[in-house]
Amino acid sequence: MRKVIMPDIRNCAPARRIGIVGGGFSGSLMVVQLLRQATSPLQIVLFEQKGVRLGKGLAYGTTDDCHLLNVPAGKMSALPDQSDHFLDWVRRHGGLPMAEPGDFLQRRLYGSYIHSLLMDAVATHQGRHQVTFVEDEVIDVREDEQVLTLLCRSGARYHAERVALALGNFPPGDPPETAGHRGYFANPWHEQALPALLQSQSCLMIGSGLTMLDLVTSMHARNYRGQIQVVSRRGLMPQAHRPAVQPIDTGSLHPGVSLRALTRGVRRLVEENEGNWRAVVDAMRPLNSVVWQGWSLADRLRFIRHVRPYWENRRHRSAPALIGQFHALIGAGRVHAHQGRVQGIVEEDGRLVVTLRTRVGGRTIAVQSVVNCTGAECNFRKLGSELVQNLLERGVTACDPTGFGITVDASGALRDRDGRLSSRLYTLGPPMKGILWETTAVPELRGQAAATAARLLA
Repeated sequence: MRKVIMPDIRNCAPARRIGIVGGGFSGSLMVVQLLRQATSPLQIVLFEQKGVRLGKGLAYGTTDDCHLLNVPAGKMSALPDQSDHFLDWVRRHGGLPMAEPGDFLQRRLYGSYIHSLLMDAVATHQGRHQVTFVEDEVIDVREDEQVLTLLCRSGARYHAERVALALGNFPPGDPPETAGHRGYFANPWHEQALPALLQSQSCLMIGSGLTMLDLVTSMHARNYRGQIQVVSRRGLMPQAHRPAVQPIDTGSLHPGVSLRALTRGVRRLVEENEGNWRAVVDAMRPLNSVVWQGWSLADRLRFIRHVRPYWENRRHRSAPALIGQFHALIGAGRVHAHQGRVQGIVEEDGRLVVTLRTRVGGRTIAVQSVVNCTGAECNFRKLGSELVQNLLERGVTACDPTGFGITVDASGALRDRDGRLSSRLYTLGPPMKGILWETTAVPELRGQAAATAARLLA
């Protein structure tokens, strides 16, 4: 990855300069869309802290062939106006000429697709637009009347007229019971976590969602023979996709419907469709953000408190093959699932003795390692990101009242602590969860990238 110190925009040619913070999936699509939509010369600076993740991010930067996409290939195009783009690329360049729309393909292949899309776009527009890749961490964005200044961990400074924050997902927050214990891994994808788990005879995973499934799958692919304990507060295990059925009429779930009425309507639709909740959840997808924005803050908080775990368990599903393998491991006694929460951890004779609080009382299990698999942290008050904390402290933005994401409008413009919208600083993806709710999957992100690019160019 190149690192180039750009001259101050106040002394440069008339090309518009745009900074993109984050070079994963969202940031890469932002660059692609800017290049596709621009009608005048651009200077784009794309910042990615870890160069190996350029165009891939964490999710699609995996090298494990056992990690599959959670969505069929036919629905994974990165371009909203070309629905078969990914499938066509896979057939031509991915070594799978017979790939079908319903196939669950390897995630690393999708990472290669996004990286290829980015590099091809840069090469195609070379000579008209300049794209600079910078391997550094942006720790602050400062504003004056003329420019935005991006400050990097290395001490370098870059200037831009407008900036998009493509921050992606952040690691999970640590349960207080885990503090200071050896053998505890806060981030399941830390480079030392998987090797340490593979050397253990037993481990505990806190959280039972798709992060847990990925980690169990990685360990199984490496012939792990120890015991895996899994604990989550509600005991919900990952769900599998099923073949699509005929479309469902969601007309009764119109924008403006209250949470209580929506809950009744969803239950009725599930009953009318012979218990096929998957079809109902999928049919609701185009409505989710509009319904969310129509709710009061009280309804949003009520949903987060009471419904969110069940909704996300059914909304974010996985490949049937991986779910089948996971249930086989449970049946073989290799994986043990518990409903409850971690109440305490003590170190004893080189092991971690974990006390679980369940509905029927307490129990203890002894393991050699504990790993946090609770998924991405959505509460920006708890993030360890220096960039986010600097922006919050200066009031450039604020935490959304739901506790999830930051204050923005529905198009991604940052809103400061006094409610004023920025015309120069934008975001997309997880930071918009408080206002959109559905904002982490490919269909939402590809649409946001295209729309945000248009606003940056306006």
